[in-house]
Amino acid sequence: MIYWPNKGPADAIDFGMAWGPFLSKLGDPPPTILSSPGGSTWAVISGDVSILASVVDEDGRGTEVRISGGTLGTEYVVRNQVVLSDGQSFHEDAFGKVKT
Repeated sequence: MIYWPNKGPADAIDFGMAWGPFLSKLGDPPPTILSSPGGSTWAVISGDVSILASVVDEDGRGTEVRISGGTLGTEYVVRNQVVLSDGQSFHEDAFGKVKT
């Protein structure tokens, strides 16, 4: 699990997931995250934040998501599921807090 900086309840913030170091251990050349629909999906696992948008970085080695909302003083967990160019699939969770 990774830990993201705090966000305010009214903020809509872009956060990133750097998959490059992990991908580099999977081969030479390493696989990349598919840029087509379904290559990267995000889900709220706990908390009341919303996912507004997401993208795969141009080099296929990272993902980004825009998180908004949430109740002041609460915590949240979001999950990024990725599908790679070699067919493998992995996920990583990110933890954050809604604070001012």
